[in-house]
Amino acid sequence: MRPWLTIEGRTDDILCFENGIRIAPMLLYAVLKEVHGIERFQLIQQEDDRLELRLIADNKQEIFKAAKKAVENYLSQNGVLADVYLSEKLPEANPVSGKYKHIIAKNK
Repeated sequence: MRPWLTIEGRTDDILCFENGIRIAPMLLYAVLKEVHGIERFQLIQQEDDRLELRLIADNKQEIFKAAKKAVENYLSQNGVLADVYLSEKLPEANPVSGKYKHIIAKNK
């Protein structure tokens, strides 16, 4: 039986964009959790307007298209223009702390 709730701690970052808009990690987490087929993800802000999406999913390319659209639509509705691109890397925990973040702000 799979657990219906997994607690991984509050380690995610708030994304801050050039225009001063801040997006809470739980909002982006909720957007990506609505994309069916994602087993695990990590959204990493590489630049103010570029977000790297690391995915574990069966049909990775198709799932990415839906995830990209969902995130970019959500951000644009909140005044942020950003490009989401698919990473070849898999989601990973911090090698030092062992903590896993779903959302990582730039320079973290």
